[in-house]
Amino acid sequence: MSDVFDQIEASLQGQGKGLFTQQPVGSSFTGTITGITFAQMTEYGTSQPAVFPSGEPKMQYVIRLHVPALTTSEDDGARALYIKAWGAQRSWLQEAIEATGLDVRQALAVGNQITATFAREERVQGKTGTYTQNVYQYVITPAAEANLQQPAPAAPPAQAPQQYAQPAPAQQPPAPAQQPPAPAQQQAPAPAQQDVASKARELASLGVAHPQIAKHLGIEESAVAVMLGNY
Repeated sequence: MSDVFDQIEASLQGQGKGLFTQQPVGSSFTGTITGITFAQMTEYGTSQPAVFPSGEPKMQYVIRLHVPALTTSEDDGARALYIKAWGAQRSWLQEAIEATGLDVRQALAVGNQITATFAREERVQGKTGTYTQNVYQYVITPAAEANLQQPAPAAPPAQAPQQYAQPAPAQQPPAPAQQPPAPAQQQAPAPAQQDVASKARELASLGVAHPQIAKHLGIEESAVAVMLGNY
C-alpha cells in the first residue's frame, strides 16, 4: 500500500490531459515520467466509478509525463498515459517493462523516459460484437541511459601551434651541411571522453541489467561481465 502522502500528492497534481487526445494515428511522443498512480476508472458521462459485471473495480495505470515536444508558451507540456490494467493495454506496458530488464519500480521510476506511439487502429471481436481498438507501443528508457544518449557538446577546434622563424646560423668556413628538418611531431589523439568500462560501471550502479548495458555500449554481454566482475 502506498504512503498516504503519495496519495495526497497525486490527488493535488491531478491526472492530466491524455497524451494522445486529438492526436492522429502515427503520432509518437517522448516524455519524462513525473509521477504514476494506480486508480479506478470512471464511467464516461457519469464520472461514476467503473466496475466489471462482477462488481470488481476497473483499474488503470496513470503515468504522468512532461513532454518537451508539446511545451509552448501556453502549454506546460504536462500529459498522462491512461493504460487499462487488463487485456491488451496491460500487455503492451508489461512488454515495455520487461524489455528494460528492470523491475516495475525501477522501470517506471520518476525521471525515466517513455516513448509512446499511436501505432494503428484495428477491429477486435468482443463479447457483444466487434469494436475499434487503438494500438499503442511503449519504449522505456532509464534516466541514466537517456542521459548517455544526449549528444556531447562539440569540442573547440584545436589551435595550430605557432611557428617561429629560426635565426640564420653564422657562416663559418667551411659551411656545415644543412641537416634536413626534423619531421613534425604528430599530436597524440585526444583521449576518449569516458572509457567503456567506466560507462558500464555507471549503468550497473543505476540498476541497468547486463544485456541492456551490452546493447547500449555495442559490446558482447560476456565483455560486460568481465568488466564488472562482482561489481
